[in-house]
Amino acid sequence: MAELEQEEMSFWDHLEALRWTLFRSFLALFIFAIGSFAFMRGSDGIFDRVVLAPCYSDFIFYRWLCDLNQWLVNVSPWFDVLPDFCNDNFHVDVFNIRLASQFFTHMTTSFWLALVLTFPYLMWEIWKFISPALYENEKKNVKWVFLLGTIMFFIGCAVGYFMVFPMTLRFLATYQLSANIQEQVSLDSYMDNFLMLIFVMGIVFVCVLFVGFLYANNNIGMTSTNLETDIRSSQKIKDDWTLDGSVSNTMAAYISYSQDMSDHTFSVYVNRPGLSFGYFFRGGGTLSGIQRGIVEFTVEGYNERAFISMNQQQVQQLEIDDGNTIQVVDIDRNKPFAIVLPINAGNITFYDVNRNTVEYWNNPL
Repeated sequence: MAELEQEEMSFWDHLEALRWTLFRSFLALFIFAIGSFAFMRGSDGIFDRVVLAPCYSDFIFYRWLCDLNQWLVNVSPWFDVLPDFCNDNFHVDVFNIRLASQFFTHMTTSFWLALVLTFPYLMWEIWKFISPALYENEKKNVKWVFLLGTIMFFIGCAVGYFMVFPMTLRFLATYQLSANIQEQVSLDSYMDNFLMLIFVMGIVFVCVLFVGFLYANNNIGMTSTNLETDIRSSQKIKDDWTLDGSVSNTMAAYISYSQDMSDHTFSVYVNRPGLSFGYFFRGGGTLSGIQRGIVEFTVEGYNERAFISMNQQQVQQLEIDDGNTIQVVDIDRNKPFAIVLPINAGNITFYDVNRNTVEYWNNPL
């Protein structure tokens, strides 16, 4: 049975898909914002029952800490280390000094609540848009990241609302620098801290999951600044050996050698395509071809290549002929070298001190 090949989308097709993704996302956000706005006001509204709940001593987390403290004290008086969360007199007065603050707070709170409620749908829309660009193995893993990321976001927001913000509010509201200072909390200050701590905790939980996913799937490599350290550590390079190399956006090549240049070790790293970060070790060790001449290293799927040599043939010049111009690169004839060049740069020719052509041979990794 003949396989049906899926046609690639054009630039305008991608824009059209993006337009509809944004339209559906904003529409869902708008509908939930209207609903949140309608149920925000009043003594039984979301603002009094949810947003201002940590201002009162009967907040669920305060009650839980009160019960925990009493249980610890019953076990042993030595465990009486928690603050007095059983104090029923705790109360934070929130006041407003700006004419339009309550109205704008009503709108912004409705928007942020709508963002939380529509977060799963927004993640689903993002997934639908980016999934066609992922590899099959990435789709399988990233799908779970999106699902677990949504769950972790809600857990983080819950931790921020039930634990982090109430503890922060209680500490700062009861902290006293001077008895002559009367503690009052403005509406703007309260909402800024309320929204920031809750959403920051949601993002932190998602980031922890994301980093854990990358680490578990070996998708976190080395930064370019740490490549030399990784080479010396992983290949047990001696401290008195010299390390030279070349780094591009997708490939890094290094050669390390002894002072008398009688021994060497090469290393090639690649920056993987797709969902990964940093450079990953692709190949290395000792190769007789590097000791005697020049070896070209290529990696399937990458548009760059590495030339590595101990330079016993005293190469001092490299010419790159792209058909229009010839670019000349000078090389120290007395030192080994590792150079990364694009595959489509043109014809590569090495010359020694006598202007003789020096051949190189390919070694796929």
